[in-house]
Amino acid sequence: MLALLKKEGILFFSQPISYYDILGKKDPYREEYLGLYMNDKKIGFSKSYIDAWTLEDDRVGFRISNETRAFVSSLDIPLSVNIVGDIYIDDKYKLDSFEWKISSGMYSIEAKGERKEEKIEVCIYSGGNLIKKESFDAYDFIPGGEIFPLFSLPSIKEGARYTIGSWDPFGILGKERIVLKVHKATTVTHNEELFDVYPIEVTYQSIKANIYATKEGKILKAELPYGWVAIAEDKRKEREFKPEFPDISIIASIPSNVTIEEPRKIEYIKAKLNDDIVEIKKEIIPKNGKNFPIKEETEWLEENLFVQSNSKEIKEKACAIVGEEKDSLKVSILIMEWIYKNIRKKPSFSIPSALEVLKNMSGDCNEHSVLFTALTRSLGIPTKMVAGIAYQDGKFYYHNWCKVFIGEWVSIDPTFNQLPPDATHIPLIEGDIDKQIGLLGYVGDVKLEVFEYH
Repeated sequence: MLALLKKEGILFFSQPISYYDILGKKDPYREEYLGLYMNDKKIGFSKSYIDAWTLEDDRVGFRISNETRAFVSSLDIPLSVNIVGDIYIDDKYKLDSFEWKISSGMYSIEAKGERKEEKIEVCIYSGGNLIKKESFDAYDFIPGGEIFPLFSLPSIKEGARYTIGSWDPFGILGKERIVLKVHKATTVTHNEELFDVYPIEVTYQSIKANIYATKEGKILKAELPYGWVAIAEDKRKEREFKPEFPDISIIASIPSNVTIEEPRKIEYIKAKLNDDIVEIKKEIIPKNGKNFPIKEETEWLEENLFVQSNSKEIKEKACAIVGEEKDSLKVSILIMEWIYKNIRKKPSFSIPSALEVLKNMSGDCNEHSVLFTALTRSLGIPTKMVAGIAYQDGKFYYHNWCKVFIGEWVSIDPTFNQLPPDATHIPLIEGDIDKQIGLLGYVGDVKLEVFEYH
């Protein structure tokens, strides 16, 4: 939840949230520290606080701050993700400015906003480069990622159901409704004290979480995607924290009931995926594709925040790779092979950006796919990303590949250098990064039984 726009209650209706809802209370200053855990191992922390902020003319406003850090590993390579943000509010409870940054390894994305009369001007940077600039009506823009929306509700009541409109300044999650359903209160022991808490079921797109909070909105525990758990702790525990870097692949994989010796050669698979029977056949690829640019399926030619297909660097690299070739199928193969040979296979825990991947020349399937998408779109070949699972080393892992339109849609995997991909590729979601976030809804909730393969 990187930002809040407004709230509506199914049992009540209110005006759009203002910062007065959060800060206009008798004692607005607060501090929270949550430890982050995975499989009972501490992997990081999230700390938030509200304190006073002095404006240039000595008026006193507020600063809302958050710092979240998580440390994991994949394939014995340590990974970390860092999220830091500050929101500055003036003495009339109006947004003055904000800064937000997500970074992991070589990759980073940053959003900065500043109030200009009745508008908020927002600049988004990737790898230090400005990649997007836009403005919004100030009354519609409340970036509230640091303070969970429970703080802004008038009260938490058993049986209540709330919906909160959200907006993400990075464009990853888009504008969607967060639904909170409050269940019957219960008593729990926390730090050797008894608390009355409300279990709250949170749904955002296909992502689900469970939160246990007091009626004042203080979170004692949250069960998050990826099997992570956040627990309220004494902030002094931050100084005692020593990362153990547990392997995230444990929750990024699905056990297989069969052992597939040569998965990249599989042409057919039949399996039960949760309650559905799926059959995947290796695609038959035509001998030729249409010459680009292709004037069909044009929605899959559009540039976005992470697929910068109109950038000079992306266009120049695509032209250098394909030379004089015009056949969209052959061009797709040339780009796939170039990415496979030149992008170092390295686990990441980031939001992939095509320009940054081209600069850093490393990453996992997400980075391979986002760069492939940008390069092919830059030439006028419609391309979309696919999130799903694929078999590797005895398990099915969450994976990302692509589809290109060459007169018909065909699948292509730049990470495995496959056109078409083998039949162990089972798709779950199609679309750009904003749709791929829905894959979180599958993590830890997929059951797979393979019946047949060859």
